[in-house]
Amino acid sequence: MININQNVIFAKLCPLAGCFRRNFFSSSRKVYKEQRLLGYSKEQMFKIVSRVEDYHLFLPACTKSMVLSRTPKFIKAELEIGFPPMIVEKYASHVTLERPTLVRAQCFDGRLFKHLITEWRFSDGLSKNSETCTIDFFIDFEFKSPFYAKLANAVFDQMVHQTINCFLQRAKEVYGRPRLKAF
Repeated sequence: MININQNVIFAKLCPLAGCFRRNFFSSSRKVYKEQRLLGYSKEQMFKIVSRVEDYHLFLPACTKSMVLSRTPKFIKAELEIGFPPMIVEKYASHVTLERPTLVRAQCFDGRLFKHLITEWRFSDGLSKNSETCTIDFFIDFEFKSPFYAKLANAVFDQMVHQTINCFLQRAKEVYGRPRLKAF
């Protein structure tokens, strides 16, 4: 697991209380964890998150998402992010898949990020409702560019919450209303 030190801005959303814990030290490295109970099954959420080729359809800063190769346990993908025409950057990721419990992406080309790891874990939700699951979302990244690091610092919390909510909205578009209100 990744060691989180005091120079990292760390935010954790408590699943029921909605409280945040955060350290305000200057760093270009960003780490975030969140856990939520959802009204979709593990399989449904796994399908939404593992369809990397669809990201450009629902993630606002993602302008292009291409799968270069795919096996049942692995995806090699290229993503283009930014705000055209001024800011557009590409990066490539290796995505590990463990159906229906894990989608883990790691940037491997090193052009845009010093490092980027995104992890979605899906576990059982309510004991008597198979149409629910608990997600554990984790992201750890650091831009190479000081400009992008400052930009990310300014919009980090909003960007992370918007990203998670975009995946939930996509699940709603594909599967209909959740069987439970998200916590």
